Formats: sequence, structure tokens, C-alpha cells
Amino acid sequence: MLPDAAFVVRGGLNLIELLEAGSGVTVDGTGNMYGLSVNSAADKTIIELSTSIPNRQLGVTTVGAVRAAGGEVKPDPNRHNPFHCLVNGLSAIVMHGLLNPSIVNPSRVR
Repeated sequence: MLPDAAFVVRGGLNLIELLEAGSGVTVDGTGNMYGLSVNSAADKTIIELSTSIPNRQLGVTTVGAVRAAGGEVKPDPNRHNPFHCLVNGLSAIVMHGLLNPSIVNPSRVR
């Protein structure tokens, strides 16, 4: 289980319509999303979590903030990304609020 203090990062501007249209995302009848792709891991920095994200902008929150809003962050690592996770149980409006304002992706700063 991820600790509340773990960062959650998602590439892009994280606009409401883009969150709902994310690859693999489903939205239930109450407007809650399932399968929203993010990166998170215990004791990792924003820079470490963002190295696999090609976007120039990031949204950043914490696992604790996602939980406090009623959602969950579920680890879903794959061979290309050991930090991959899925956020479930929150609406795009709530996630938009948690991930904004966006920041410049620190792993893309030169």
C-alpha cells in the first residue's frame, strides 16, 4: 500500500475533458473515473516519477489527497514503467482540482 505522502504525477495539462478521455479510462454512472494512468511510488521524488513522462507539463498531488477526496491509487507496474499506477473512484472535476495548477516537467528541463 502506498503511503499518503507519496507523490502522484500525471503528464499533460489535465483538463477535465482530457482526463475523461484518457486511454483505458472508464466513467461510471455517477461520473467517477476508473483506470486513470498516473505515476506514484513510496519515497520517490517528482523528478524520479516524471522521467518516463514525455509531456512538458505535469499535474502533481499526493496519495493522501486522492484518498481524502474518496479515491484510491492502485499500483499497476509494467515492464516499461515500474511507477505506473491507476487512480480509481474520483470524478474528472475532482482530479482536475487535485492536479492543478500544472508545473513544468522537471525531467524535461534543460
